[in-house]
Amino acid sequence: SFHLPIHAAAAAATTLVSPEDPLHIPRPFSWQEDETREWILHDLNLPLPSILPPQKAYLEHPMTNGLFLIAVAEAVTHCTIQVGLAIPPRDIKSARANMVAALDHLGMLNRRWEAPWDL
Repeated sequence: SFHLPIHAAAAAATTLVSPEDPLHIPRPFSWQEDETREWILHDLNLPLPSILPPQKAYLEHPMTNGLFLIAVAEAVTHCTIQVGLAIPPRDIKSARANMVAALDHLGMLNRRWEAPWDL
């Protein structure tokens, strides 16, 4: 397996993630989507939002403004996210910050994240 040298790993741990950084999330297979939908509905007891909205409604839809991901992160961890949230999000930057805060809460970032002060 591949391991970073200690100095590279330490540098990666102290690099901050910005809401402007690109997120690369591969699309899952359809069976993974079906299992995830069942898990959200039955195990987490969360309602699934409707299909994705038209582009102009981006900030109003929980699947694209980060609010649904926040709900999933809090349900999985049984812990409220305390910092880094913009509810409701005012712009794309605050919607992305919501998503990054949820991913950070779940321990899915490979770098440390600090909430922007201007959310």
